[in-house]
Amino acid sequence: MPRYTSSVGVPSAETAAAIVALYPRLFPGAAPLELSARLALYTGVFGVLAWEQSRLVGFKLGYVDRPGRFYSWLGGVDPEFRRRGIGRALAALQHDRCLEAGYTRIRTHTANTNTAMLMLNLGCGFQIVGLTALPPKGVRVVLEKPLSRP
Repeated sequence: MPRYTSSVGVPSAETAAAIVALYPRLFPGAAPLELSARLALYTGVFGVLAWEQSRLVGFKLGYVDRPGRFYSWLGGVDPEFRRRGIGRALAALQHDRCLEAGYTRIRTHTANTNTAMLMLNLGCGFQIVGLTALPPKGVRVVLEKPLSRP
């Protein structure tokens, strides 16, 4: 059973190194991740992480992209650990934290070919609110979820 932790602000050097090491397993063929430099550009950075002992097996990172809205930017679960509910748990932890912090909406984008992420997001209450087409990434689905207490 994974242990879940959170990270406020740019992750520590140790956590950033673990994320950067996991990244190619999540996104084969993607350009190397310049995590700390990228996150340093944003405010309200927050992440949730899933660990099996000392091994990072999943994460979700995001930041504030406008007042009241959190952007869930990057995340995934190590292929060896998928289909165990880790992605759903990471999303729930992120959404709970966003609600507690006073955000009213959470937004994300995903590739239209990433069926697993689309299904997870729809299952977590996101709605498709648009599409973008940006070379070289191709068509991206824009999803948004209103946040409210049950």
